[in-house]
Amino acid sequence: MNGSDAANEPNIRRRNELGFQNIVRLGYVSLSTDVSTEMVLGVLPIFIVKEMGGDPAAEPTEGGKTTEPDKKPSNPGKLVRLKTWEEFKTLAIASRLNEIVYRIEQGMRRGHLTSLRLILPVEGAQFVFFDVAQDGALKQTGIPIHVDERGIRYIREQDVIVFLRKELGSPDLKVSSFWTV
Repeated sequence: MNGSDAANEPNIRRRNELGFQNIVRLGYVSLSTDVSTEMVLGVLPIFIVKEMGGDPAAEPTEGGKTTEPDKKPSNPGKLVRLKTWEEFKTLAIASRLNEIVYRIEQGMRRGHLTSLRLILPVEGAQFVFFDVAQDGALKQTGIPIHVDERGIRYIREQDVIVFLRKELGSPDLKVSSFWTV
């Protein structure tokens, strides 16, 4: 090593340290963005249905817009988390609503299903039920978890719709995915 290389060595180390620090900072920013997005996406269906007057069962039409009944936005009231499928089922049947919103949620690790969120919009409150994966099915509802050829686990939307209509005894129940609201 000649004299000029030895003199530049602290500068090279400093640049490498700064580069590493920037990578770490970028990782933290990415993580916080992912977490905040998950927080917002969890309550967005409730906001759309209640605050903006959206219809969870709105039918798509030409141009990507949906048809919605004329109704005034109302106060969503309180958010109530139901702990068991039986609580949700009993409330859904008693409320005699003809629509339910669901969202299939993936976990942080790619391909690992974490939960199914069911949302029951009732005047003055939003009732939410979470069901988590355990082995080859959802823990409380028993909805099967499938695995594709790459080993990624998923739930078929049709399985959710068929299950809800059967369990709630309503073949005409409007079941809408979060993404179609």
